Amino acid sequence: MPQRTIYYRRAQWAFPEWQGLTLSDALAECLRQLPSSADTELDFRLGRAAIRHRYIQNGRIFVHVAKWDPGQMASTVPNAVAGPPDADLSTEPPGADWDYLGGDGMMMVSGNHCLVMPSGITQQSMERYIKSLFRLSREQNANLPEWAENFSLVQIADDEAVQLLFDQGVTKISLELGQYLETGRNREEARQGGNIIQRIGRFVLMNLVERDEDRQQIEEAENVSARLIISLNRSRRGIQTEPFTAIAQDVTEESPGDIEFVTATGQVFKRGDLIIKHSVELPYYGQTVDYSRSWDEMAGYFEELEQAGILEL
Repeated sequence: MPQRTIYYRRAQWAFPEWQGLTLSDALAECLRQLPSSADTELDFRLGRAAIRHRYIQNGRIFVHVAKWDPGQMASTVPNAVAGPPDADLSTEPPGADWDYLGGDGMMMVSGNHCLVMPSGITQQSMERYIKSLFRLSREQNANLPEWAENFSLVQIADDEAVQLLFDQGVTKISLELGQYLETGRNREEARQGGNIIQRIGRFVLMNLVERDEDRQQIEEAENVSARLIISLNRSRRGIQTEPFTAIAQDVTEESPGDIEFVTATGQVFKRGDLIIKHSVELPYYGQTVDYSRSWDEMAGYFEELEQAGILEL
């Protein structure tokens, strides 16, 4: 069977005083205010998106987020307007006049812990959609503060993999600059300094683009990217690998982009090699997967993380 990857992420709020609110509290209130799939449907990135299935058990919230592009027959999942509104996404065959999915994904939330399983939609798109839902639910008088959507879903580094980086020493870091800036643009530390990667990135963008509104558009655009490479020449005088390796750990946890590290021994690590994740095998249904089976796998993985002590904040 094909494989899907479950990524562990942790919700971090932009300001420390906001940490009394958990992501599961906010999402539960949001779903209470938006009880049906049609209620959660909104314009999203040149298409439409909605929560097609939801399930809450023992304080854990499971959702199936679907995005479709009207007129593009890309999968087997119907638009709730053109097709049956309560169609089972795992088994329902396509109809001739239905709109089709541009991507979907599964999510499980407990407290500020979040598991994400993309299936044709990026993790970042799922995060943006949840933020948009929070804004929508507040417009419908949900009991959410105005800053509820100002969170980031941060992936967490795997300690054992990062330790291997420290043992070998990092000599080169290459990352997608535009994606990194998008992660930090609403965070207080991004406005008040940040690490060396953030500072270099902002400096480069500010010198390339003069107008603030143009810079913001570039940072938010999905079709624009810039790659930043920082390398350490150990044959010349200067720093050793230790501070470089510390930067590598920072960007692993804070950046959603595609990062590549080269160690002093010449070994190449992709960012995906360094974050907490888990691969599972699931049957396909068209271009999507069975949501209930996916949720079962996510619940099992969450319990493994809990037993390993990884969920301790």
